[in-house]
Amino acid sequence: KASQTRDSMKWNEEKSKLKKRLRESEKTLVMLAGEKERLSMSNVQAEKQLNEVREENFKSLARLQAQVQQTKIENDALNKKLYEVREENFKSLAKLQAQHAEEMNSLATQLGEFKSVQSLNTIQWAEQKSSMASRLEEFKQSMEKLKTQKAEAESKLTEERAVLMVT
Repeated sequence: KASQTRDSMKWNEEKSKLKKRLRESEKTLVMLAGEKERLSMSNVQAEKQLNEVREENFKSLARLQAQVQQTKIENDALNKKLYEVREENFKSLAKLQAQHAEEMNSLATQLGEFKSVQSLNTIQWAEQKSSMASRLEEFKQSMEKLKTQKAEAESKLTEERAVLMVT
């Protein structure tokens, strides 16, 4: 009987240990189930946030793609306008250059005409100067002659007066 009692006590001790382990395992299981539930909820929350972020990213991407497309359209329009303005500027520049060349030719022609007129005037002035110099020389000679004739006439007059006075 003592052996049975010992076996029974041993069995009771083991049973108690097993019950204690079972309770600890149950507590651990409950704790793990709670942790699993918490992790599951956290996972659901994280997936929900991830889906929200993905949805927001898709919206942002769509918005950015629309802005890029709009920017491309505006850029193309600006490039076209820039090309048109450059073409207009080139045409205006060519027109102004043609007008400038025409005016330069006209001014060169006028300058040539003025030089011709000036040369002609210079020639005429030189001729007139030469003519006047000749006339001045003739006048001086004429004056010298007149002075000589006057002196001769005065001398004759003086002689005739002297003769008349003597007579």
